[in-house]
This record gives sequence, C-alpha cells and structure tokens, in this order.
Amino acid sequence: MAPHAKIVFDLDTFEPIIERAVRKAIATFKQQLPADKSQTTKLLLTHEEAALALSVSQRSLSTYVESGDLSQVRLGPRTIRYSLDDLQAFIQENKTVSQINNKEEIVHGKHPS
Repeated sequence: MAPHAKIVFDLDTFEPIIERAVRKAIATFKQQLPADKSQTTKLLLTHEEAALALSVSQRSLSTYVESGDLSQVRLGPRTIRYSLDDLQAFIQENKTVSQINNKEEIVHGKHPS
C-alpha cells in the first residue's frame, strides 16, 4: 500500500482566489435580482401559495374551486394560478356577520366587547 501524500494549502495563496470567487458569485446573484423590488409584486399565485395565503389545505382550495366559490386562471394545460384579487374577494365574500359587525364597530370608534 502506497503512503498517502499530505497536502498542505497555503492560506495566503488561496484566500485571494476564494475571495474573488465569492465576490463574483455575489455579483452574478445581484445581477439576477430585479433593480426595483416594487415592480416584482406577484399578481398570480401557485396552488400551494394560494392555499398558504388563505391558511387552508391544498385540498380545501380545490374544493372551493370545484364548488365555484373561487376562480382560477389557467395559463396552460397544466399551469393553474390564482389572482390576488380573486383571493381577496373570496375572503370578503366569506366573512361572517360577526366579523363584518366587529369591523364596522371598530371603524366607527367602538370596540367590540
């Protein structure tokens, strides 16, 4: 069996190489980010994102769609998305009377007891 050679790295030699590689990776990553983050608001959410936004299971989200209570946007044969406006409308339509009354009381300066 041949003895294993011990490899010694000189940190002074490799540190600038590693630094340049990291800087280059960060610069490349930053170039891929949009310059103005306010322009990147998602208008459409995936099935999983919409379920998370509503705090329901993905199966419950499907049930809302199947019953006609929630609309979906079909972008292709297998690409389905949900608009933020539709999700917000769904929330408004499904508020209970007590939630609506509490909001009206708070808006008018009264706090529910």
